[in-house]
Amino acid sequence: MSNRLYKLQYNRVVAEGRGFSWVAFFVLTVWLLSAVTTHALAESIPGLLTLQDAERIAINNDPLIARTKAVEESFRDKAIAANRWPDPKLTLGIANLSMETYDFEDEAMTQMIVGISQRFPGWGELKAKSGRLSELAGATAAELQDRELRTRLAVRKAWLDMHYQYQAEQLVKQSTEVFDQLKEITRLQYRAGRGSQRDVINAQLEKSLLRDRQTMIHTQWLTAKAQLTKWLGASNRVEELNTGFPDLPPPPSNQQLRGLVEQHPWLRAAQNRVTAAEKGVDYAKAQTWPEWSINLQYGQRGAERADLGSAIINVDLPLFTGNRQDREISASQAELNATQRTVDDQRRQLREQVDVQWSVYDQAGQRLSLYESNVLPEAKQNTETSLSAYQAGVIEFGILVRARLTELNSELQYLKLKIDKAKAQVELLYLSGS
Repeated sequence: MSNRLYKLQYNRVVAEGRGFSWVAFFVLTVWLLSAVTTHALAESIPGLLTLQDAERIAINNDPLIARTKAVEESFRDKAIAANRWPDPKLTLGIANLSMETYDFEDEAMTQMIVGISQRFPGWGELKAKSGRLSELAGATAAELQDRELRTRLAVRKAWLDMHYQYQAEQLVKQSTEVFDQLKEITRLQYRAGRGSQRDVINAQLEKSLLRDRQTMIHTQWLTAKAQLTKWLGASNRVEELNTGFPDLPPPPSNQQLRGLVEQHPWLRAAQNRVTAAEKGVDYAKAQTWPEWSINLQYGQRGAERADLGSAIINVDLPLFTGNRQDREISASQAELNATQRTVDDQRRQLREQVDVQWSVYDQAGQRLSLYESNVLPEAKQNTETSLSAYQAGVIEFGILVRARLTELNSELQYLKLKIDKAKAQVELLYLSGS
């Protein structure tokens, strides 16, 4: 018989008799002992939004992912452009024209000039500059992967928070209904002279406290809903989420994770930036090589004079390198040292997170086993024993209340442990880069 039928049967029995009925008490007993159980929580409902759907929507809607893609494309295009010579320059003009007559043929040096010049960067400059931009593109691509992983992680954690608050509210709501029936039982007992007014007041107080607790949990559910809505967007109805516990892939072992973190996108991005900094040092060193350019000109003269040709080579003279080239090399070397330290720090952070999250995952699993094998059955047995003792008049109503609340708190703690283990699991999946 379902809980709803137990409640209807209880109401019918109470309506038929003005005094306290042991039949009503038996109906309540069965309902009381079956009202709160983890296995009776809401199951998955086909057609509703699943966690996988939420992850896909969040990744498609994340503006930072789109921004990072654009930055990556920018770096790749710049890398191609940086590996090309500068465009040649065309010169057109009139040279040595008389300012008195403005006659092209008066002066022997007057000529129409057409020329072309080409600048050649220092040795290795283009290769180093293009290589630096390519490495920055690689770092941005790795950051894009890491951003997708972080978005997936955030959605999973927000989903788990909503799942916990929803299921916790259902548990407390069921207990509130139980205490509502207990209040009626104590009132009937008091009228029949088998109880005290204190029991009636106590039952009403516990019911009010549970309603307040339910309100607090609902407030926390609204907060979790807002977090998930941030990722899904206002156009997606968060109320239509599938309330079943999400199916998550198992994490790799602790030893496997230590190897996987070396290939984590967050760390690879930092390693790419180290290589980019090395290319930056190469670029700074290439600046010490002189740039040179060649300029070819052709001059046409009038009055049957011979035309003129010119070939000019310009070369930089890096004579004063102390405050420019040397400083650039020193600055780029310092940047390289800084990025290397960043890699070391991120590697330590990832390894620390592996140890922490694996410990949480393992300990939560052990505690769940303890709750399943001992705590939950013992809490339920304690409620049954207390109910029988209260029915026989051996204990006071307050002891029954404490037993019932202990069972509720045990169920809530069991649910929280499931969520804690799942959160540690999704953290480990993030750390594995999957």
